[in-house]
Amino acid sequence: MTDDLATRLRATRDAYEEREAETRPDEVELARLYRDVRRHRAARHLRSVGAVAAAGVAVATIGWFGLNVAPDVPPAQTPSPSPTVTATPTPDAAPGPTAPEVVRAPVVITGMPPMWELDDATLAAVGPGWTLVTYGPQDQGGADVPAQVVLASPGGDLFHVAQEPAGRLDVLAWDGGPTAVVAGPDGRASLDLRTGALAADPRGLPSGAHAYGPHAAGELWSASDGTTWVVPASGDARAVPGTAGLRLDLAPDGARGAAVDLDGRPVVVDLRTGARTDVGVAGLRCSVLGWADAARVGLLCTDPTDADDGGFLPYLLADPGSRPRYVLVAADGSGSPEVREIRTGELVPGRVLPVRPGTVALAGAPLGDDVIECATSTELRTGDTVSSLVAPGDARLPHTTVIGVVGDVVHVLRFVSCAPDGDAGPSETVVVDTVTGTTTVLPAGPVGDSTMVPGRAVTVTG
Repeated sequence: MTDDLATRLRATRDAYEEREAETRPDEVELARLYRDVRRHRAARHLRSVGAVAAAGVAVATIGWFGLNVAPDVPPAQTPSPSPTVTATPTPDAAPGPTAPEVVRAPVVITGMPPMWELDDATLAAVGPGWTLVTYGPQDQGGADVPAQVVLASPGGDLFHVAQEPAGRLDVLAWDGGPTAVVAGPDGRASLDLRTGALAADPRGLPSGAHAYGPHAAGELWSASDGTTWVVPASGDARAVPGTAGLRLDLAPDGARGAAVDLDGRPVVVDLRTGARTDVGVAGLRCSVLGWADAARVGLLCTDPTDADDGGFLPYLLADPGSRPRYVLVAADGSGSPEVREIRTGELVPGRVLPVRPGTVALAGAPLGDDVIECATSTELRTGDTVSSLVAPGDARLPHTTVIGVVGDVVHVLRFVSCAPDGDAGPSETVVVDTVTGTTTVLPAGPVGDSTMVPGRAVTVTG
């Protein structure tokens, strides 16, 4: 058939990236996607691994579980006066000055988890391990709901920063200071964490451009004509020639992007010149998973004959007979690719993100499972050494997937299922420091019609 794998890869990839750019896709769309997957599975009698890329889509769609109570206000602590020691009796000394009482006010907002009011002392104490995140409604089909900006401490305390006008608001960059770069309904802006004020900061981006990613190494935006624009560390944004219709994965050095081009070939694009380097593997059909490090791109490849009936979608189905391979290729097209055939029971990656040199975070599903609704997991892989990023939650949260990396910190989603009936169920995001092993849970509000869920988040690293 003419509807070959390359076309389907491109369509699947575009759908995935479009949902990722929106951060919290419509759950009705997600349910429809899974119904389609199950129909494909039944038609081909495949033993599949479940929805690999769609699990990535679930990154920002599923709600979190929280308690609808305000935190107790801790009692004020007043230090006792130090005793005065003298050689001879003296009159009682007047009590010395006491430290000012620290009283935090709880913030109660419908649909949100328990929070504290943000004060100057807390903001001044921000450092490594703190996370800035925006919350939006789990149910995207209702009326516009104001976005909530929240600061999370390493210990899991949540501090309410601001309430912004209705519409999607995503954190793009933040270094722990009093301002952050965000993408809002009106485009790129600077958010003042002290006042909650938004100030337009387009940096030369065209009107109507929207951010996509997230990308730890910089900002990528898509203009109305589909051309990618890059926002450098300083100076004005610039268009990347020849990128209309492409969704790029940004390299760790911020200078290149990887994508499947309109002809179905994996390519690396120079973000300054638009020059392309073909990084495909001869004789195989491949899709781009992400960057393994600054010099190599991760691919998922299969035999081309698997596209003969137009029914094989590597992001959604993985039959052992297709011989899926995890492939690492040099971004400059040099050398021979490193090909690793995936065995039954091993993870078929749907996404790869670099953590540090030699170490990647992968999200996917095991090859060869029976037809299932969803079975996803995450790995931290250094060479041939594989470890779990985060243990599954309780019986309600058996699945995990990677949703972002900032330095050595990985953001992991724990969720209940890829429910084909549209009932996604409770979920939570876990911020994992892969060096120290410490974790911080970003919850959502209580389950219900007004549940608010975290969107994009940025964590300060050392």
